[in-house]
Amino acid sequence: MVYFLIVSIVLHFISFYFLILLYQKQQNISYSEKKHKQTVQEIEDLLVAYTAEMKDSNEKLINELVEKQHETQAANPRNSDYKTEELGKEKQQSENIRPHINPFPEPEVVILETEQNYSPPVPKDEPEESVEASQTAQVLSLYHQGYSELDIAKKLNIGNGEVQLLLKFYK
Repeated sequence: MVYFLIVSIVLHFISFYFLILLYQKQQNISYSEKKHKQTVQEIEDLLVAYTAEMKDSNEKLINELVEKQHETQAANPRNSDYKTEELGKEKQQSENIRPHINPFPEPEVVILETEQNYSPPVPKDEPEESVEASQTAQVLSLYHQGYSELDIAKKLNIGNGEVQLLLKFYK
């Protein structure tokens, strides 16, 4: 009876020890999760700040490009067919709407007569490359055509045992 009592007390202590260990593990996991969430939040905040900074720098660049475009149009009288009213309207639109402005317009494509009748060269008829079947493929092919093992060995100049071995692998 005393023996069972001692075993029971020892088992209770062991179970309490493991319960304490489990509780500590759970606390460590919850702490790690909180730290992970905090790190994720910091990264998201950094990305938001970075994108806002990029947006501001892009807007500054667009404004500079619009101003330079207006300056070059005003400085070059033969290309400026703009009236002062149109310039004012464009400036107002660019400030309010900020349309996408391509500072490098695409050049006009001119197709010559020789290019219109162009046809790509036709490749010459090249002889097809012959692919040799492997010895195993040849053995299997001849076997499926009905040749005996000895006939296959004679035809391919290999040993009968090799033919038997190859056929056993693929049966």
